Amino acid sequence: MRFEYKIAFRYLSAKPSDRFMSIVSGFCFLGTTIGVAALIIVMSIMNGFHHELIRCIMGTSGHIIVQGEHPEYLKEEIQKYKFVTDVGFMIEGQGLLGGKSQNTGVMVKGLSLEDFKLKKQLLDNLSGQASDLEKSDSAFIGKELAVTLGLRQGDMVRLIVPQTVSSIFGSLPKSKEFKIAGIMTSGLSDYDAINVIIPIDIAKKLFDSQKVLEVYTDNPSKVDDYTKILHKDLLHDVALISNWQISNSSILSALKIEKTAMSMVLSLIIMVASFNIASSLFMLVQDKRKDIAILRTIGASRKSIMLIFILNGFLISFLGTSAGVFIAARFIDNIESIRKFLESFTGITLFDSAIYFLYTLPARSSLSDMLLVIGISMGTSILASLYPAYRAAKLNPVEILRYE
Repeated sequence: MRFEYKIAFRYLSAKPSDRFMSIVSGFCFLGTTIGVAALIIVMSIMNGFHHELIRCIMGTSGHIIVQGEHPEYLKEEIQKYKFVTDVGFMIEGQGLLGGKSQNTGVMVKGLSLEDFKLKKQLLDNLSGQASDLEKSDSAFIGKELAVTLGLRQGDMVRLIVPQTVSSIFGSLPKSKEFKIAGIMTSGLSDYDAINVIIPIDIAKKLFDSQKVLEVYTDNPSKVDDYTKILHKDLLHDVALISNWQISNSSILSALKIEKTAMSMVLSLIIMVASFNIASSLFMLVQDKRKDIAILRTIGASRKSIMLIFILNGFLISFLGTSAGVFIAARFIDNIESIRKFLESFTGITLFDSAIYFLYTLPARSSLSDMLLVIGISMGTSILASLYPAYRAAKLNPVEILRYE
């Protein structure tokens, strides 16, 4: 091992007489650890939130929505595209759902059993048999909606829609009784709070509206390109075409901005820790002036002196960054348990599904994000070490030893 490395390690493990320097180095280490851990945790939560939100959206709706006067013809045409995996029909409308003691506005979706099975998130989290959707009086409702209205599987509800029907008493809103055949958990609290699914033929009678096509693709991230292709080719047959990215553009944009802003703010912690390392190295240089002079006298080059102090800053940063990555990894692995513990300990709801859309606090670590944080931490620390190391190398050994 080169002598520069040995001396750098020796300066890092201070003697009892250098307790002050040891405390300063400890604070530098702690600052780096906290900064790295906080930044990785926040970025992982934002990644997890984004990934989970998209997963739930993909599992509850089609990737592209197409409306036109001839839905059957459009379905045949759209199915010809290689990027299309499935095409389903849906009839959508608004209504008023009456529970045991109260009513609430709902979004009603009419689906066939075949098309309901395309919604994997709903199909996999349904308390009931999907085949019940073939019964004319069956309905599936969201978990939050069931809680709001105090409903359970098997209860009867009445759905009232704005469309009217003529009677001897004049025009009356259409209505129909349904049996709750299943309760859905989509993973999105907003979706579960307002959505009701009924058989598509019943929905057509209630709403008197055309079917909407839900197009499923092989790559949901490319729906903008696919939408442009469909719009260009089917321009004269399509009245409206949209996709999941357009429908959720505001929240996706907000998540991206929030991740960037939070990352910039938390990066300041790492920057402060790097400045602390620079300050500690300045103090170390002052404390080791005699050592530096002796090393220069016995033949150590200025480059070697500079390397000693750069290595010292690097070691503090490396140890702090490693500890931060380890803490962040453990925190991310147990984030839901930690959240539940803190909520039970403080009595405060830290992650309200009504506000944050999801039921659980998601976290998804990204190798690229981790490498970025490590690079920022190590890079700023090394840069912060350069000037103190340069000052150490510029010291004149003759001037230092003259008065010793």
